[in-house]
Amino acid sequence: LLFVADAELTREESALFVRIQAAIGLSRECAPLLFQARPEAIKTAIAWARPQAVVLLGLEALKKATSFKVSYRQISGKFFYFPDAYGDIPLLATLHPSDLLRHAANKRRAWDDLQLAVTYAKERTLNA
Repeated sequence: LLFVADAELTREESALFVRIQAAIGLSRECAPLLFQARPEAIKTAIAWARPQAVVLLGLEALKKATSFKVSYRQISGKFFYFPDAYGDIPLLATLHPSDLLRHAANKRRAWDDLQLAVTYAKERTLNA
């Protein structure tokens, strides 16, 4: 997995993200976090890394990676494919750590998204 945020996380956001990664059984080495502000840089990094799946943290990362202008509720729990830009690598958007810090009630939704991404990546690895 590759996680993508549109900008660096604050110390508090980063600490939460590390705790989330540990809780779902991932390390920074096997599921790195990429900070990119430019759409072209996101596409280049994903093409270079060739992860099993990409998790976009927050709507800004989603907009920059896909040009989607949607709400989180519209895309929650769904993988998206953009063959022209990313080949067969699926993208999944979830809430940004800052959203989780502001609205603890959203943690369950984000957890479900991340579980989906981890399960998908494991299945894809086994079937490769």
